[in-house]
Amino acid sequence: MIRLTAKRKLLYHNKWVFAAQLRKRRKSKVKLPLFYKGKMHDAYLSHVKVQITASRKDIYLVLVYGITEHP
Repeated sequence: MIRLTAKRKLLYHNKWVFAAQLRKRRKSKVKLPLFYKGKMHDAYLSHVKVQITASRKDIYLVLVYGITEHP
């Protein structure tokens, strides 16, 4: 597991992009009812294939929106 911070850079379409910028660009496509910390939330899921600075292997970054104020 990799901790995602706003200043972490990800390789997306052969360009280095900050994680915070990438999350703003992605739209959520899948709606999922989710029980989190005692409450029901409508979570929205999105994914993107990226690479991180530590490894050049492709990984899928899964973004979950709607549970907290930040994805």
